[in-house]
Amino acid sequence: MADSGRCHDLGFKPENKLRTPKAFDGVFKEGRKKVRPSLILFYRPGITEKSRLGMAVSRKVGKAVQRNVVRRRLRELVRTHKGQFTGVWDLVIVGRPGAAELPFSALSSDLLGALRSAGILPAA
Repeated sequence: MADSGRCHDLGFKPENKLRTPKAFDGVFKEGRKKVRPSLILFYRPGITEKSRLGMAVSRKVGKAVQRNVVRRRLRELVRTHKGQFTGVWDLVIVGRPGAAELPFSALSSDLLGALRSAGILPAA
């Protein structure tokens, strides 16, 4: 099988995802949160050896296509910055209504600001 040239270390493997309701609840109940206009970031120190990400984007954000756009954008932002994390974290990002209409730069500013404020990313 030919290599497609894609670097597989940059993706999100199953061990890098929060999947179960129990995992999400742990972050919601034991973690802290940062609120921004387009998203809410819930976070806690990780309980595994790798940082994990979970996302919740409700129907209030828009129809399926819009919700998926928000999820893809947020996942890409975390993926490109996870190498700079100050430790191992469990994160849940909740997309808020209006996030689908924002340009990528505004969504990026909100998420990176929340991550820096939480101490997950070093200050710029």
